[in-house]
Amino acid sequence: MRTRLLIALGLLVTTATGCGKSESGEEYARKQAEEQDKARFKDAPKAVKVPTPVPGGTLIPCDKLLDAATFGPAIGEKEPVRIKDNTRSSKEAAAVCEVVRGGVRPTQAEMDKILKTKNRLGVLPDDQLCVVSAFCWSAENDAKFKEKCPTTGGSMDSSLGFDACVRVMAIGVDDVKNFRFIDADTRCLIEVRAGPGMVDNEVISSCARTASQQIGLEQIKTP
Repeated sequence: MRTRLLIALGLLVTTATGCGKSESGEEYARKQAEEQDKARFKDAPKAVKVPTPVPGGTLIPCDKLLDAATFGPAIGEKEPVRIKDNTRSSKEAAAVCEVVRGGVRPTQAEMDKILKTKNRLGVLPDDQLCVVSAFCWSAENDAKFKEKCPTTGGSMDSSLGFDACVRVMAIGVDDVKNFRFIDADTRCLIEVRAGPGMVDNEVISSCARTASQQIGLEQIKTP
């Protein structure tokens, strides 16, 4: 009996020596696995952090992003336009800016009179001409952008003077163009879409071209 007890004690000592006096077998195995992982990945390339145009979650005021005084004349508006900030309507955009037609809105009687000769009111004063959204929280890649365009129902087009993904939306009997493009200066993804009553593709194209011209590094600069 005494011999068996001594053998059992010897085995306990041997086990403790292999794992370390102050650690369990499970903890010893975990440390061994960690050491093996370190050795395996020591030569692996480190992840490169790609900077984004603006920090995630940062909002850009629309009166900073777009200049109403020059935007209106650039798209052919006779009355001064105003820029309405609707960024809170999106969880992904750094800015959502509505370009609103200026002038005096007609009365209900005047609108009824218009509808007697036309089948639609069109874009009235205080209505949206176009909406400019800026997505600046990710690093955009030109090749991936062009590859993704057809999967969103669009096609690449260079009619603006630069590459843009154009989606054609059917509004009644009209085919209305919406544009998405990577801004060359800021690397933000810019989306320009028509206002609810806008079906003139020339105006929408002018909105997209003007947004590209106005948005630069100074406009997205954060404190």
